[in-house]
This record gives sequence, C-alpha cells and structure tokens, in this order.
Amino acid sequence: MCWLNVLNAIDLLMLSHVSYDAQVAWEMKSAQRRTVKSSTCWWRRFIWSIGLTLNYRRVNTPWQIRAVPAFNKDKPGYIPDRWVFLRNGVINVCGSLLVLHFFAVEADDPHLPKFISELSGSRMVLSPAGWTARRLVIQSLFMVSFGCLFRAAILGMYNLLAIICVVLRVHQTIDWPPIFGSTADMYSLRRVWGIAWHQIFRKPITSNVDILLFSVLRLPQGPFSETLRLIITFFTSGLIHVLMDLGFGVSADQSGALWFFCLHSLGIILEDLVRFTCNGIIKQVNVRWRLLIGYVWVGLFFLWSAPVWLNPIILRLYQAGQRLPSPFLMFQSSSIFS
Repeated sequence: MCWLNVLNAIDLLMLSHVSYDAQVAWEMKSAQRRTVKSSTCWWRRFIWSIGLTLNYRRVNTPWQIRAVPAFNKDKPGYIPDRWVFLRNGVINVCGSLLVLHFFAVEADDPHLPKFISELSGSRMVLSPAGWTARRLVIQSLFMVSFGCLFRAAILGMYNLLAIICVVLRVHQTIDWPPIFGSTADMYSLRRVWGIAWHQIFRKPITSNVDILLFSVLRLPQGPFSETLRLIITFFTSGLIHVLMDLGFGVSADQSGALWFFCLHSLGIILEDLVRFTCNGIIKQVNVRWRLLIGYVWVGLFFLWSAPVWLNPIILRLYQAGQRLPSPFLMFQSSSIFS
C-alpha cells in the first residue's frame, strides 16, 4: 500500500491541486452539507488535510470520482440518518465476520489435501490442456470462497471505521457512502471493475496514468489513448497487488497478480470490440438474455483467469498452516463427508 500512497500524494499535490479553500467553496454550493466549515480555522484545515490523504475516492470533495455508489440507488439523493447508518454498519460488520469465519477453513482439515492437490501454482493453469471437470469444480469453489472473504474483509473494515468516525462525530454519514456497488451490475468485466467492485485505487492510479499519457507524452484523446490508458491502469494495479501478495508470503516471481489484472484489461478490450462490432445484434437480444449471457461470460472469464493469481496465495497459506479459503464454502467438511 505504500506505493499506492505515493501515487495518491502525487495526485493530491501535483495533479488535482487540492486546497481547503476550494473545498469550502464547493461546500457552499452544495445542498448536501448542513454546515459549512470555516476556512480560517487551522485545526479544521489540519484535520481535513489528514483525512484527504486517506480519502482515496475523494468522497464529498470537488475531486470525487464518478463511481461512488449511492446509499439507495432508487433514491440517488438519499442520505441515511445517524441511527439508520449505524444500524446498517453494525449489520455489515457482523455479516462480514460471519463470512470470514464460515468461508475459511483450517489448514489441518483432514479432507482438505484432496482438494489442494487439484490446485496448480504454475502459469500453465491458464492452459485448458490440464482442465478436468473435477478440477474446474474445485477451482470454482476456491474462487467463490476467496471472493467472499476478500469482499467481507474490505466491507467489514470499512464499515467498522465508518461506525467509529460517525459515533465520535468526526464525520457525517454522508462522508461514508457504500464501498461496493451492486453485485447485480457484474454482467460485464467493465462494470465489475468500474461499478461493482471497490474504487479505492481508481483515482491515485488513473490520475497518474493520465498525466503520463496526456501531459508528458501528449497523446490525443481517442480510442488508442483510451485503450493504452486501460492497459497501463490495470498493469499498475497488478503491480500494487504483487506487492500486497508479499503479505501472504507469496514472492514476486510466484505471484500471478500481474497476469490476472493484465488479462482483465484484455478482457475489457475484447468486450468493447464485441460491443462495437455486434451492437446491432446485441440490441435485438432480449434484455434478460443479455444479462444472463453477461453473467455467464464474467463467471467463465474469472474461472479461467483467477487461478493464476489465487492459487499461489492459497497454496502458500496451506503450506504455512494458516486458515485459507474453504472449498466447502460455508459448510463444515465433516458434515459433507460424514
């Protein structure tokens, strides 16, 4: 995360040119705020400056990213009151703890070795040559558990911090919009990464990519530069996740994070090509069928691309004797194999 903070600092200081005076001017024009903070109080300036360094999505600032989920997508302007917000936050934290408990399994589970033996930490996992029906099923079970655990960890920590800040009245409820979009939006790779998944890394990465492409290289706006922007953005995200994998004990040469994120940039490019070339045909297909095809496409693409990143992490956790994503989902292995 240290390199993400470097990118974040570059954006704040050199690219977005943030200032407290600009924040106050924006708040005065916004009808969402009940009060406008004084621009002359040095303490407020200090707190705002510290908070902005951790506000990666620039929530409730003039520099807020576009893809911040609404509290209620059917009521875009809805802001929950304090007690409703705290109640929902507690529910999210408790739900996340339950997921973290039930979707993880101890490494010494007696039924686990037969599942672990089907996982490969090699890049060759991307090749269909070694696929079997059993391996695909086991791989999909690990993938679902990993996704649930990853999402629950982020959701739980985010809501816990939100509860603390709102209880202490450091922030208002409007300062803590949902961290994730709706899973119903996961019918294309572009919507998975642009809407449904968290957007914490978006601003620090894309702003630096933009300055490289459009200010340093002076590329004109167009399909080529947008495609290059997409590839570099996912490549940078992959590098950040390679460094994060070190925390799991996975070395940089073993990590498949870079492969995973680069493959997804290519997947989005493929989606765009299909949408551009087959737009007339797509529009003739029933909306429900379009959504179904989209969900199947996303699921299959993740099933193909995720193992190159997830398997080294899972195998490392297993070798270290630590809890790892469960291929039994939320069930106990003893209840399945009894």
